[in-house]
Amino acid sequence: MFKICDKYGINYKYFESSDELKDKVKGIKYYNHLYSNKVIYSDFVRIYKFEHELRNVLLRYTLIIEESLKNILVSYLNCIEAKDTFLTDINQYDTSPKNITNSINSIKKIFDKQTNKHSNPIKRKNNQ
Repeated sequence: MFKICDKYGINYKYFESSDELKDKVKGIKYYNHLYSNKVIYSDFVRIYKFEHELRNVLLRYTLIIEESLKNILVSYLNCIEAKDTFLTDINQYDTSPKNITNSINSIKKIFDKQTNKHSNPIKRKNNQ
């Protein structure tokens, strides 16, 4: 406890009881990092493996959702027989006075991504 108090600048007296020190440490919420004597190394390994598996599952389903959204967008663009300039054509946007700023900002973002000099896939696509 004394090391924790020193590290976080908590004033204490050496004759204070451990309960008093614990109360002071609770003020900085460090008690979340205190483990009981029953915790063993394999518990941390198990938590790490669980977190790794959870991340893999979440990533897998995130990619499935992303792919589905892309398919929906492409299907929509095919259904309306969109031209290749569909996203960059000003006529595709609501240019009413109240919405013109949003439309222009959207087009700027698209052009910025199309002219990104650090992206190899975009360079390749522009060359094609």
